[in-house]
Amino acid sequence: MALTNMFANRLLLELGGQSAGALQSVQPASVRVGMVARVTGRQTTVRSGTRVSLGEMEAQANLQEPGPLTDWLSAALTGDLGERDGAVLVADRNYKLNRRIGFRGARLSSLAWTPLDAQAAKVPVGIALRWLVDTVEDRPGSEALQVKASRRKPLLASNFRIGGLPIDAAAVLRVDLPDLQVAWSTVRTGPQRGLVLDGRPGATRR
Repeated sequence: MALTNMFANRLLLELGGQSAGALQSVQPASVRVGMVARVTGRQTTVRSGTRVSLGEMEAQANLQEPGPLTDWLSAALTGDLGERDGAVLVADRNYKLNRRIGFRGARLSSLAWTPLDAQAAKVPVGIALRWLVDTVEDRPGSEALQVKASRRKPLLASNFRIGGLPIDAAAVLRVDLPDLQVAWSTVRTGPQRGLVLDGRPGATRR
């Protein structure tokens, strides 16, 4: 079930042990359990266990000035698809922690932006991102979060500059940014059946 940042429910993101800002909504990773079977002979099927796989986590947020989240996104856009550890913190309006959804081995799989719009006044730039994880630890919490007032301001959709065009850039009122899609493939290799991740970033326009 998706969680939303409402008056009585605050969602915060941590990356690498550092506060990465507030989230508008988050979808925890789904869990899928499948039966592992092998066939021996013509008609005999042996059930040898189960395989648990995790789905993607999804979140929406307003993009802020440089911090752990923008560092992660900037690295991915330049081809650095290294894994991240972090957590989604679910707190009440007084920042008392109700739930901590920790994750390890996060790998960005999708990033989408709201358009840049010169007529959008003080509308922040919104992002929607998805990431795969190796493990998730979902546990309750009761402690009060030490939340410091952030000096990072939201980036505004109307505050952009364009260069290199054969026309007057001042005439550009709206820019649709390309989305980022990363196809992660799992390859079974040898008797170890190790997991080989092949990240291939590719920008696709809407």
